[in-house]
Amino acid sequence: MQYLLSDGYGVNASVAKGVGIEISRQNGEPLKLLGSELIVGGGRAAGWYPVLEDSTSNGTANGVTNYSKQLSATLKALPNKTPTAGRVAATAQVIIKVQ
Repeated sequence: MQYLLSDGYGVNASVAKGVGIEISRQNGEPLKLLGSELIVGGGRAAGWYPVLEDSTSNGTANGVTNYSKQLSATLKALPNKTPTAGRVAATAQVIIKVQ
């Protein structure tokens, strides 16, 4: 999946249609999004990325190192769809798995 759709997309008439949110790394590369947390393996093509890639260390306290990562979210027209006016409110869930 490449686009995050608004909560209520296709169900709620007040939600914009034909648009999605693309999440990108700092270098502009769009992230592939997992369709399900049950998907295992498959690397980048499936939506799995190394957790420390593009991250910044924010220091260590009590033996724990804190990291942060910046991503960009851009509202875009979906391929082969005509955008229609409406509201957009989407929720992304970040899943970190240690393998």
